[in-house]
This record gives sequence, C-alpha cells and structure tokens, in this order.
Amino acid sequence: MDRLIKRFDKLERAREETASWLDSHEDLFREKPDAHTWSLGQVVDHVTIAEAGALEYVTYKMTEVEKLRAAGFGARVRSTILAAALRSPMRFKAPEVAATPSNELEWSEATERWENLRSRWRSLLETFPEELAGTAIYRHPVAGRMTIEHALSFMQEHLAHHRRQLERIHARLRSL
Repeated sequence: MDRLIKRFDKLERAREETASWLDSHEDLFREKPDAHTWSLGQVVDHVTIAEAGALEYVTYKMTEVEKLRAAGFGARVRSTILAAALRSPMRFKAPEVAATPSNELEWSEATERWENLRSRWRSLLETFPEELAGTAIYRHPVAGRMTIEHALSFMQEHLAHHRRQLERIHARLRSL
C-alpha cells in the first residue's frame, strides 16, 4: 500500500536524521547525566523496544485475521490524543514493556539493531493487505487498539518526542 510506504519512508528519514545526529555524539552514547536519567543509548534502546513490540504485535494479529475488528472513530481519537501528548512538553513514565532499556549496547550495535528492525517493518508494509488497513491490528500499551497507519503515526511522534529527549540529555552531558 503506497500510503503506508510513504508514511514509513518519512519515519525512516527521521530515524536516519537521528542516527546521523547520534553519530556525532557517539562518545557520549552510554553516559548518564545523573543516576535517574537515561543515557542516549537507553533512549535509542527504548525506541527500538517500542517499535519491535509494535511489529511483533501486528505480525501476530495478522495470523488472527478473523478476530480483527474495524478500528472505528475511537481509534482515530485515541491516536490524535496520543500524538498531542507526545508533542507536548510533558514527560511520561514508559509503559512497563519498554521501561527498562539497556545501557550496554555500543552505538554501532544499537544502530544495526534499529536498521534491521526497520527493514523488517518495510517488508511487512510492502505486503500489508489492503483489506486490513481499517482494522484494529495494533495495540498501544496505553492508548489501546488502532490501525496500522496509527501505529506508524505513533512511531513518528514517539521518535520525535525522544529526539527532543536526546537533545536535552546531550545538553546536560555537555554542561557537566
């Protein structure tokens, strides 16, 4: 489906821009400004965990097509609220499923994992059946069930939210 691939390509450009930015700060990748703040690496791992969880869930739901229901108006509302929350200056506690990112990965390992994950997303989207486009095939841990397009929208907003976090962490590390 062309619109999913276009949305994914936009998401992938945002990942590439973030990766390029992180390349120039690789020396600080595992540094933490304090005991209560994630490192740049933990933020990247968190984003990767969230995207991997979404892919795993969508892939699983594609094996249960007969159980899928139409997403409906509520999914659109929840997606819009989720996007607005992620754009706001508010900070959130990560859902349990992605709350304990690793600080053990080097930048090269983290970027390879993220690239491989995005490759798997692209493969799924290139073969995603049109008849499933309006179904509640994705489930966000807080916002609930939504469409595949809402999943991509969440991933875009989630990355942008954490890009701002990366920049805050970097600024704090540089000021130490």
